[in-house]
Amino acid sequence: MALTNKKGYFKNQNKKDKLAVFEIRSDCKAKIIVDWNTGHAFLHINLFQHLFLQQDSMPFGEEVVAGFGAAYRVQTMAIAIGIAFGGAIGLIMNQNIGGTKLDRSYDTFKKGLIHIFGIYIIIGVFVFFASQTIANFLIANAETAQHASNYLKIVGLSYTFMGPMLTTLIVMEQLGKGVHAFLLNFFYFAIIVVLGWLLTNKYQQVEIFYWTISIMNIFSIVGIGYGLFTIKRMLRVQKMKLS
Repeated sequence: MALTNKKGYFKNQNKKDKLAVFEIRSDCKAKIIVDWNTGHAFLHINLFQHLFLQQDSMPFGEEVVAGFGAAYRVQTMAIAIGIAFGGAIGLIMNQNIGGTKLDRSYDTFKKGLIHIFGIYIIIGVFVFFASQTIANFLIANAETAQHASNYLKIVGLSYTFMGPMLTTLIVMEQLGKGVHAFLLNFFYFAIIVVLGWLLTNKYQQVEIFYWTISIMNIFSIVGIGYGLFTIKRMLRVQKMKLS
């Protein structure tokens, strides 16, 4: 067993062991950097989406746009949890895959999804019931705060599905399925923008736009199912190659 002094130098180890230790450390450091960059990429995508989604609310006045912007910032903070969780799950899964523990890797993903669903049930319920309090805390103008509250109340509960979807996308990216993750996110975003624009222009009600986002978040369960299927198939193929 390796002994260390206060500065962290290894004693009673041969040169080969030291190289192995530093290789592991280097690999972990690189992985952390990848997770960090991936999370930032998804947050930047979310900002890009916000700019487009805001266009759907602009015909309804400055108060609506400001309320939507404030509510969307709350949403950005909420999804950061799913992104971080996805990076952590992907790291553990890759470690298991590297050790050829493929069944354990898939179990990690399933258990991680169960936990993140639980976390987002709590987040969704909290945002739903505290929507007015959150809006009043963020915004001084009563009318703008009411619009922000409307968005959070309509969309809040759907975070139960949106959060796990983002976790799934991050895990897929970490396992080399970045194109699949990008396409799922792109189509989800495109449908919201186009369908939201068509419906709000037809019925002239901004709440329909909010409901479009909420319903699409619920339908993201399809993307989660696709992620489960894709990852399971990928690990099964890799297991067949090893046998």
